[in-house]
Amino acid sequence: MDGEIPVIDLKEFPEQLGKLREACEEWGCFRVVNYKIPVGLLSEMKSVVRSLLDLPVEIKRRNTDTITGSGYMRPTLQNPLYEALGLYDITSSDAVDAFCSQLDATPHQRETIKSYAHEVHELAMDIGCKMAESMGLGCDLFKGWPCQFRINKYYFTEEAIGSTGVQLHTDSGFLTILQEDDCVGGLEVMDKKGGFVAVNPFPGSLLVNLGDMAKAWSNGRFCNVKHRVQCKEATIRVSIAMFVLGPKEEALEAPPELVDSNQPQLYLPFTYEENRNLRFALKMHAGEALMKFTTKQTPNEV
Repeated sequence: MDGEIPVIDLKEFPEQLGKLREACEEWGCFRVVNYKIPVGLLSEMKSVVRSLLDLPVEIKRRNTDTITGSGYMRPTLQNPLYEALGLYDITSSDAVDAFCSQLDATPHQRETIKSYAHEVHELAMDIGCKMAESMGLGCDLFKGWPCQFRINKYYFTEEAIGSTGVQLHTDSGFLTILQEDDCVGGLEVMDKKGGFVAVNPFPGSLLVNLGDMAKAWSNGRFCNVKHRVQCKEATIRVSIAMFVLGPKEEALEAPPELVDSNQPQLYLPFTYEENRNLRFALKMHAGEALMKFTTKQTPNEV
């Protein structure tokens, strides 16, 4: 355990509402423990993911998807040690079936992916309710929002030790639930002082990161945590990320309860796709694109 990233016990609510809000505001990330996903399913999903990422490149290239940055991501000059497979809208049975068919998944692999998608989506909805409650609001925060999978593989070599596996960035959506590698570290988050804090392996926990949409929804109160992956040892590192993106078509804006004379509205309404497309077009991957949606009341440091 790294001893710094807040740990939220999901069995201790409403007692931990204050701790949850503080974690969202001060860190933009936290670990969750005592969730309802079976340990055996987490382990089996990790095994399935490793098998899929070990497939020949010509099969992985079949993994195409409906939005930019999803589908198969091959190593690039910016992230030469990294590749990933992606699936948009994990709540759609048709989308999951298409993903599995692209990769020639076995019936067992297909069932594991569907079960995992259901369980991690349920967890995300629960966390969203608790986050809204921590702000004194109702608990249907993520209702109807699309969610995306990304399964990640890092090829860390002796020569790569000390280099960056994935560049510094924020997540473009609202919330990410990450099943980390149980043995291999490398993930680092940036604290509010600009220093990096290692997110070391912590078996039995899942990591939650907040992204750009969370910062806008909370009217600047929540932190869209900047993070990166560093190569610490010569080995393979695998992780599974589930992203809660944002409203499917409507623009997102801060609830009126979070706007007052002390905290005027900081962001104009915007959609998830508008933010995502701007990030890609301007190569602003660390939250800078949010400045394009600010109101006149927004301080320069937001």
